[in-house]
Amino acid sequence: MNILLQEMLDEMRSCIGKEDVKAGLPDDAGLTYNIEHILVLWQRFQKDIADLRLYIERLDSEIQGRMPWGDVCANANEGFDKTLPVTQFWTAQREYFEANGELWKQLYGASLISTGDFLAYFITKTPIGTEINMEGAEEATVCPSPASTLIMLQTRARDSLKMQELRRADFAVAHYLEVEQALGLSGTIPTNRRGRLTRKIMKLLKRS
Repeated sequence: MNILLQEMLDEMRSCIGKEDVKAGLPDDAGLTYNIEHILVLWQRFQKDIADLRLYIERLDSEIQGRMPWGDVCANANEGFDKTLPVTQFWTAQREYFEANGELWKQLYGASLISTGDFLAYFITKTPIGTEINMEGAEEATVCPSPASTLIMLQTRARDSLKMQELRRADFAVAHYLEVEQALGLSGTIPTNRRGRLTRKIMKLLKRS
């Protein structure tokens, strides 16, 4: 238990700003939480924040993967209506597409979307059930949502992360001294830089 409390104290300390220290941390937040409840709530903050950060990282990776496609997306009815062509997304080395693009266009309705330093990004439109054979091309797994939709989701997630981090910081300010006291400690947050330097000097004098 003490190890978990010490970890929480260290994590709380990193969330507390200089202005909070100058203003003075409360000895009692006026709540009925016991130390075990504080630990549970803190772990919940940490998990929610970690989950949001992971979600944002995944969205960023997905956005980067969709950027070459722009806002190209498939018709929602494709694959259900046999009269509609099916859109598929592909990549190939630029030289492969330059050499075979016209043939692929005739056979599979290939259409170039964009080119990067090494890859060509293109789509095909074929009747449902068509077997496609393009040597050197690889089908890409692309969400039908355009990159702009993912960017909007990422912005919302970043706003949620910022709000959750602010709540965590407020919680740290409110309960830091309680955790400190539960560990039998005091004064673990230096009040100012001069105080820290003075303590270092005193330690050096004691050693000499």
